Amino acid sequence: MSAALGSKPPEQGPAWLNWAVTLEVTPISPVLGGVVHHVDLSVPPDQDTASALRRAWHQFGVLFFRNQRVTDEQLPAAASVFGEPVEFRFSPPVRDDLPLVHVIHEEGARPGAGVAIWHSDATWMAQPPIGTMLAAARLPGKGGDTCFAHAGAAYDNLSTPLRGLAERLTAVHEGGGHLARSAAMVEQEMPDRPISHPVVRTHPASGRRCLFVNRLFTTRINELSEEESRIVLGLLCDQVRAPEVQIRWQWQPGDVAVWDNRCLQHYAVQDYSSARTMHRVTLAGEVVHGPSARTMHRVTLAGEVVHGPSARTMHRVTLAGEVVHGPGDC
Repeated sequence: MSAALGSKPPEQGPAWLNWAVTLEVTPISPVLGGVVHHVDLSVPPDQDTASALRRAWHQFGVLFFRNQRVTDEQLPAAASVFGEPVEFRFSPPVRDDLPLVHVIHEEGARPGAGVAIWHSDATWMAQPPIGTMLAAARLPGKGGDTCFAHAGAAYDNLSTPLRGLAERLTAVHEGGGHLARSAAMVEQEMPDRPISHPVVRTHPASGRRCLFVNRLFTTRINELSEEESRIVLGLLCDQVRAPEVQIRWQWQPGDVAVWDNRCLQHYAVQDYSSARTMHRVTLAGEVVHGPSARTMHRVTLAGEVVHGPSARTMHRVTLAGEVVHGPGDC
């Protein structure tokens, strides 16, 4: 079921918003994903339509457009509705004269490949891309789907104490072996140092808090010991594996998708046996901001000399007890 956003909302069905322009979007799940109807990406939208598309993007996280005939030359203009298209030097361009459009080509599935691990794009950058537009250029006869998961819903599923802990942490992101292979293919130098980001980021448009760690690029949590980091990081990364926060998109010829890397992770399913070619535009990044940190003050009391017992005989007096209060009771 689909509806024109901008009219009175129905009792059931897609979300309806009071937008200046009518935009028909069919939600894929209650959590994320929407299919946009009657929008031709090969034609630059007017200002009201572009604004409506951005609002839909912020609401649904990932938008899909069917039956598009957008060319490689037109793809950057289509992506510019959602952000600034930029070159991504770790993927080859489709042509030398189109540096903003990158090609992702596989002759067949590669089980264990980096794209088959839940991740957000290029979180090893100081300013990771805010979004990605992907167009299906050549599809296998079967398979080759892409799964998406909402990192905001994953955060919401945490218990309140675990949310509080995550909001106070930062984590290290590195390109690792996956980026090294990509860099070697295009003869680029690897980044010379790892980057730290907040474990929980705040989406600048919606204000929603989202987990910002992934198993492909996040290597450790700064504030924890190695063992604590391994346990907590694994727990947080795996929150996107819950089916309730996921959708699975089955690509068709002419499909175009654009997703928000600030609140989504994705996973390219490696189940196909023939060629799969996708054309991608990367949107310029921004600094990752976490929730406002709570200010903590520490007071150190004056010390005193520690004296040991002068004899082996010890006398003990037990003092009356009291109720144990946590920090929130102080």
